[in-house]
Amino acid sequence: MAKTRVYRDVKIYSGGYDLSGTSNQLEIAYEYDKVEVKHFGQACRYSVKGLPRFTWSFEGNAYSDSIPAGSEDVLFGQLGAPDIPATFCPVNGAQGDVAYFAKTMQSSYQAGATVGEMYTFAVEGEGENAPLVRGRVLDTGSRIASGQSTPIQLGAVAADQQLYACLHVLVVGGTNPTMTCSIQSDDAQSFASPVVRATFSAVTGATGIGAQYLVPIVGPITDTWWRANYAIGGTNPTFTIVLVAGIQ
Repeated sequence: MAKTRVYRDVKIYSGGYDLSGTSNQLEIAYEYDKVEVKHFGQACRYSVKGLPRFTWSFEGNAYSDSIPAGSEDVLFGQLGAPDIPATFCPVNGAQGDVAYFAKTMQSSYQAGATVGEMYTFAVEGEGENAPLVRGRVLDTGSRIASGQSTPIQLGAVAADQQLYACLHVLVVGGTNPTMTCSIQSDDAQSFASPVVRATFSAVTGATGIGAQYLVPIVGPITDTWWRANYAIGGTNPTFTIVLVAGIQ
């Protein structure tokens, strides 16, 4: 008998913030415009695929001690801001789990409650000139020293495909901490001959909290194994990150 998955451990990352602990509802939708085709001699009108549209919405409790600025401050501050990388993990956001990500713009914000109830928020937005990518969590957690993540078999990048990736930096600590993250590939899990496919901009100090959306890497790439590589410096550095990647 098939098991039913309970929707309870969703992860929502927007820019440099983890909004999972304050949220309790998430919906994402991806659809294409239907472009109607008409010409003499056709037996019936038909449509072809037009431009895609990605929309999202989530809601929850307006305050949380786990977010330094508070969820209300974060979401109101992001209202109307363009090209904010966002990631939505429908399972629990562990390494290897499914992740949907895109560049987004939050178009609305609502907050309120009746007396005696939790003060809640509701936000919605759209994708920003980039597709919704269905990928996987390449790495997540705290990084305190240079090294690599556990390899994941994402697959090869065909000639008509691209590799997409997004890095969320949620927490930065230590004295003069620095981190440069790159994405490597290889044809075997052992990574005997890794190839650097892309490098994110260096993260330096607390100003590094935020998110970066990588310029897509064009195929073909025959390697099927992928991992993150970190060069970390400073005194007692610590970085809490979420790195997602996908091929399409």
